Amino acid sequence: MSRYPKSPLFVIPARGGSKGIPRKNLAKVGGISLVGRAVRTALDAAISLGGGRVVVDSDSEEILEEGRRWGAETPFVRPAELAGDSASTMSVLQHLLLRLGDEGTRRALVLLQATSPFTTAVHVVDAVRRHDETGAPVVSLHQGRHPLEWSMRVVEGKLEPALPGHEAERRQDLVFYYEVSGAAYVMAASDVRDGKPFIQPGVTEPVFATDHPVLDIDTPEDMAVAQALGRGFPVLPIAIGSQNVGNGTGCFILARVEGPLASLRLALHSVERAASLGADGLRFALGDAAATWAHELKRSAETLGLTLVLDVCPSSTARLVDALRPDAIALDLKRAPIECLADVLRGHRLPALLASEDLDLPTLDHACRRLRSLGYDRVVPVLNLAPDDHPHKTLSLGDLREISDALRMPIGVSDQSPSPAAALASVGCGVALWEGRLDEGGDAFIARVALVREAARRLART
Repeated sequence: MSRYPKSPLFVIPARGGSKGIPRKNLAKVGGISLVGRAVRTALDAAISLGGGRVVVDSDSEEILEEGRRWGAETPFVRPAELAGDSASTMSVLQHLLLRLGDEGTRRALVLLQATSPFTTAVHVVDAVRRHDETGAPVVSLHQGRHPLEWSMRVVEGKLEPALPGHEAERRQDLVFYYEVSGAAYVMAASDVRDGKPFIQPGVTEPVFATDHPVLDIDTPEDMAVAQALGRGFPVLPIAIGSQNVGNGTGCFILARVEGPLASLRLALHSVERAASLGADGLRFALGDAAATWAHELKRSAETLGLTLVLDVCPSSTARLVDALRPDAIALDLKRAPIECLADVLRGHRLPALLASEDLDLPTLDHACRRLRSLGYDRVVPVLNLAPDDHPHKTLSLGDLREISDALRMPIGVSDQSPSPAAALASVGCGVALWEGRLDEGGDAFIARVALVREAARRLART
């Protein structure tokens, strides 16, 4: 049983006045700000632990707003006297506890640094559980790069061993040493209130940072390394039907039918037309009455090698999904909540296309993580590529690569632009799935499919 009746308090201190890197805590790594990455990690850890309160502490309104965007609490603005270079982290945490009224609670406090962008939720959970088991402070460590015995000092212009009498030539003859990684610090809130340090010789427990790159951003060079690493994480392909989507596998072509397919004749016609126009798959909606002939639609699609993607909404039923057995499902957040999947799919763990006009990255990220928590770990967000004069246009082609890096998953677009050039450009920006409307002219659809295919081929060759 847990020693703490209340869930952990995750604290992300992030002041606005960084001198070495201006606005450092708002800089993006892998498409997400440092503050946003820390909040995501804390929220994921809280879910795994069964609860938790995530707080961003800052003197900057801009940083606080970024924390709120990603789902953190920001109950107050840090006072100026705690925002300077001389303010210690411990004094900031003590002030926060005083303001929150948590000083008398039996609660674990988890300190996460925004400047350690690759800390994982798994690592944080391990640290919290170690503290829960032992009651001791817990600090993240990683193995030092070189043995201490190899270190030197300069005395009167000459080299001398830093540890005289401990020289050794072979690494295997030396004792390992460890450095504080900066990933996570855990201690009882009451001990933080009393000013006890996280590192207490002979008391503090270690948890080793082995599941993520260890980097604490302090200099512009550190930031450059972090941003390079943030772009280097692979985007794993996702299987939809018999094809893979993403990671250089080409571009999946999806034809979409507007409105539900109300009869078997119309459904079969749509399948045949999509196949003849060069599509890989067909996205459509069906009424519940279609359950009586859905198997015929599935058989026709399999004969033509076409993948079926079923639009799921609150009116969909498990009976329809069981009858059709689609290759994937699509969920429009504007029309249906994520929770409706649990009732409609009843254990079917299908790939999910997540469609939404809401292009706010934190909202999209939250939805994708929510789907994964429900068992849908193969998710492809499909974003609207609207005309430039669209009243609600918020997505530019340049955003696509950043969104893919941020979510680490293949990205699709629903092409609503009047210009065929948008289809071509979207593939160049990393889109792995392109969707066009089946009800537009056949020649126009074929022309765009040809552009997308050629762009994908050229991209694969480079």
